[in-house]
Amino acid sequence: MRRWFLLSWLASLSLLSGCTAVFFNRVLDVPHEFFFIQDAIDFADFGDTVRIGCGTYSPSRTGEFFPIFLKNGVKLKGASADCVVLDAQNTGGVLDAANYTEGEILGLTLRNGFARNGGGVFLVNAVNTLIRDNIFQSNRALEEGSAFWMSNSDNVRFENNLFQGNFRSSSSLTVPASVQIFDSRFSFFNNVIASGDSDGLRLESGAVGTIENNIFFDNGSGSEGFGLVDNSTSSPSKIAFNLFFQNTQGSFQLAGAAKTAVEANDLSGTDLIFDNFEGDPLFVNAAAGDFHLLVGSEAIDAGDPDPAFNDGLDGTRNDLGVFGGRNPLF
Repeated sequence: MRRWFLLSWLASLSLLSGCTAVFFNRVLDVPHEFFFIQDAIDFADFGDTVRIGCGTYSPSRTGEFFPIFLKNGVKLKGASADCVVLDAQNTGGVLDAANYTEGEILGLTLRNGFARNGGGVFLVNAVNTLIRDNIFQSNRALEEGSAFWMSNSDNVRFENNLFQGNFRSSSSLTVPASVQIFDSRFSFFNNVIASGDSDGLRLESGAVGTIENNIFFDNGSGSEGFGLVDNSTSSPSKIAFNLFFQNTQGSFQLAGAAKTAVEANDLSGTDLIFDNFEGDPLFVNAAAGDFHLLVGSEAIDAGDPDPAFNDGLDGTRNDLGVFGGRNPLF
């Protein structure tokens, strides 16, 4: 009997203690129990985890079809983003999720996705979802969100993700940001958005978040591209302890006006923008994809001083970027 039949049988059992039924959440392994990622997701139930082993999963190598459609409540977890690659080879977006509750996307490299919106991930109507320890590289969009597009979602948490080299399609009708968020509430901690050909992070139409301990590096091309654009004026986002460097049009665009980090920090009123700054983060080798910080980087110990944000590796004050904070990339 194949192991996945046994897993299915175990999951269907309930152990009765008094009037209480106890059900098992399963871990479904790819490629050992399921060859295709989509088959494992389709088989899974709410609360199950699809765990992906090291390897490259693509149309040419494994026959995987893209986009891969996520299922409500099913967690997708790679062994590590440095060895698990979902490569759509420009045949579609990488991941597509609608009505995604209590979900997780962890430990993956998402590469060469191509979609109208959200070349790496298309996420809509998500609630209580975690996006952590992923790498988004060389994804493209026709309209919005070359790496990530999100709309109408609540309590979506981005932690320790690297967005590098995501760009518009040559036939794009608009100029997509690397990460584009609409009408959602979210948090965005210890991410790096680098080397996209437009804005790094763009907030629109009621998007409200807490954005801390991130690095916005070398975004834009030609005469286009800010590090962070906030066109969503319905409620203020908290934007603090972020580092900006070499973004084509500047660090911020707020309500249509370009601002340096100092100017953004000095805005009057009830805004929650403070302690942002500009300077070279001194990456080891950004061109080669190494976003570790060299000794002497201004991004070391420069994050939110609240101990809740301390680095998980040594317990010191938060280093900005993907290798700082509670859950470093790898």
